[in-house]
Amino acid sequence: MATSIQVNKKSVEEMLTSGAKREFVIPEYQRPYAWSTDEINTLWEDLVNFANQRSEKTYFLGAIVFYENENGEQEIIDGQQRLTSLFLMLRAIYSKLESMKKDKQVIGLQTQLGKTIWETDPITQEPNKKKVLISSLVLNESSNETLKSILISGKSDSSEKDNYSNNFNTFCQLIDGYAKEEPFQFYELIVHILKDAILLPIEADTQDTALTIFSTLNDRGMPLNDADIFKAKIYNSLSADLRAPFISMWQDVSERSGAAGINIQALFAYYAFTLRAEDNDKDTSRPALRKYFGRNNWEKLRQSRTMSDIEREMDIWETINTRNIAECPTWYKNNEVQQLLDILTSYPNEYWKYTINTYLLIKGNDKPEFTKEFVVFLKKFISVLVSGYLIKPTVNAVKQPIMNLNASIFSNSLNFSGFKSSLEEAIENVIEPPAKLIPMLLKIIAYDDSKQRTLLPFRLDVEHILPRKWQTTSLYGYSFDQVQPYIEHLGNKVPFEKRLNIQAGNKYFEQKKGRYSVSKVEIVKQLSQYQGSEWGISNITERDDKLKKMLKMKLSFWNKGL
Repeated sequence: MATSIQVNKKSVEEMLTSGAKREFVIPEYQRPYAWSTDEINTLWEDLVNFANQRSEKTYFLGAIVFYENENGEQEIIDGQQRLTSLFLMLRAIYSKLESMKKDKQVIGLQTQLGKTIWETDPITQEPNKKKVLISSLVLNESSNETLKSILISGKSDSSEKDNYSNNFNTFCQLIDGYAKEEPFQFYELIVHILKDAILLPIEADTQDTALTIFSTLNDRGMPLNDADIFKAKIYNSLSADLRAPFISMWQDVSERSGAAGINIQALFAYYAFTLRAEDNDKDTSRPALRKYFGRNNWEKLRQSRTMSDIEREMDIWETINTRNIAECPTWYKNNEVQQLLDILTSYPNEYWKYTINTYLLIKGNDKPEFTKEFVVFLKKFISVLVSGYLIKPTVNAVKQPIMNLNASIFSNSLNFSGFKSSLEEAIENVIEPPAKLIPMLLKIIAYDDSKQRTLLPFRLDVEHILPRKWQTTSLYGYSFDQVQPYIEHLGNKVPFEKRLNIQAGNKYFEQKKGRYSVSKVEIVKQLSQYQGSEWGISNITERDDKLKKMLKMKLSFWNKGL
């Protein structure tokens, strides 16, 4: 279906008075009102300068993006900061006029201003000050009622520290000062603000269209994301007694997600794959997140289990991403699980995450039997992923097998048949593997060492034992052309702490051994004990053969686990 928008510039007066027919609403998913007194002072100074100079006929305030929601309201997608500030400013001006002598000019201006703030009687033009033309429904925003109170009463407690109160008080001070310094121009300034300050309302036909426009136009801050919308949709579907617990739960997940290096939007993305697997949906196309959850009046999102599932997902990824042993599920207390998951985190694309998320969300529990099953599953999963990538290193190659496997998690038999790869064929590529797979292979190699009892450090580089750049004297008698073909071999590489790798640089092997000795990676530490002072072609080829045999044996053993 084609989308449509309406764009017509309007004066402040025209724009705000339209709220009488269609109230302005700042929806739940918007972020809180955030303008500070700096923005308020700038806005006021700009308007005063515009009115004084008179060199321009109009002053452009910016765009307001909105759509008419199901309640017939103007739901604001972009421009809420500006629009809210205009309401606060006009209410402050009205309050100033209330304190002045009632002559025709004051009464006339009050009548005009009243229509921009409140509903007014169509005959008497008297404003109903209890019915303001804007409301904020922003979740987690305790001062929403403060905005309404200020617009109704024209008063704000100076002790209040919220942005509504601070900015209203600032406007009152600025307006009072201007009226005293420029009493003859004060009335003209009000008229200029109402008539000559211009807004560009952009009315979209749907919420999705409005959000798309906002994302395209907005370069001043973070655009709204799908999670903001989902929060509002879930909140609105809950009964009153469940809303406070939901907000608390959402806030908890938000705070934990920052420390865990994953945002709530990603959790919903993973959850969508789990829900699709539950529906036996194996289509490799990836529907837009909002479009997927928005189907059938947000049916998937409104399920009672949704937030508890998202919270469980947070537990899973907080554990994997932070390696938090103190507060973790039982399955992560197993050292083998920790190592296998660490290996998986270096897979070249994120499709592995959708399977692990689904597997743990559906099958995960605290029983010892599950931990054993999980170890076997992880080994099989890593084996087919590595073998497949060695043969065809593209994300498209793994999409269908992952979708098939995810769906099979809901049945009694896991389906790995989609990962059609021959280990014999794959292992032939392991000496010079795809660059993106090297970190994962090096982790498998590092954990194969029985002395590697702790997890590998977080920040690892791929260390070339024989450097990629050397002085001629460091080639140990080989020519450049002789050495070059072996530099990128797996046998010339180890995982090495980033900090130590920077310190080691492109030094001679003998010089780098000192850095190797303090590594927490056992296979690197063992290099420091190597008796020779040189590392050349023969060392690389010998290690190539050793690693090839080890990987073939390990991946074959892991693959037969189920």
